[in-house]
Amino acid sequence: MVESNPHRIPPPFSGSCFVMVPFASPFDRYYRNIFVPAIRNCGLDPIRGDGIFGSAIVSDIWHAIKKSTLALADLTGKNPNVFYELGLAHAIGKAVILVARTLPMSRSTSAAYA
Repeated sequence: MVESNPHRIPPPFSGSCFVMVPFASPFDRYYRNIFVPAIRNCGLDPIRGDGIFGSAIVSDIWHAIKKSTLALADLTGKNPNVFYELGLAHAIGKAVILVARTLPMSRSTSAAYA
């Protein structure tokens, strides 16, 4: 009899990277052309919220974040859904790669670097 490993992460999230990006253009194109190939080159499967959920969206996203190996969050545009998902990942101590195309500094932040 083969023993079951209780710590094994079941598919499709085993060896996955949960990607937090808005579900709109130009983010869709960037996801397909930049993030997906890079994640696959690392030996992981990219998982995005709009590709996994059924009727229990928040529950499905929570499950995917918990079971993923790591996560990637695109903070460009300060999308509330991305920040919500990032908060979930942060709450459980999930490793998250943060990326942004532009995030303007506030006056107080830029003054600290002057």
